[in-house]
Amino acid sequence: MHMIFSKHGLWKFVDGSATILNDEGEMEDYNEKATKAFALLCEHFINAQLACIQYCENAKSAWETLCGSSPSKCKKGKTCLSTSTW
Repeated sequence: MHMIFSKHGLWKFVDGSATILNDEGEMEDYNEKATKAFALLCEHFINAQLACIQYCENAKSAWETLCGSSPSKCKKGKTCLSTSTW
């Protein structure tokens, strides 16, 4: 997954190192890239994983939710992230 996001210049939105800037134009660019990172992340998950991250607001929180432990368990006790996703 790291390589997929790095290829698109979006990994910093997953690991949380992206910074929010004060300039309005840069803020718009930040929001657009953050949305793309979250969408790209969601494209690579199955329904059970998507159910686990349905209340996450960004790629970083979704990634942390699913990677808290490998495999991660959702609230319903189902496996959300398998090693095959890595």
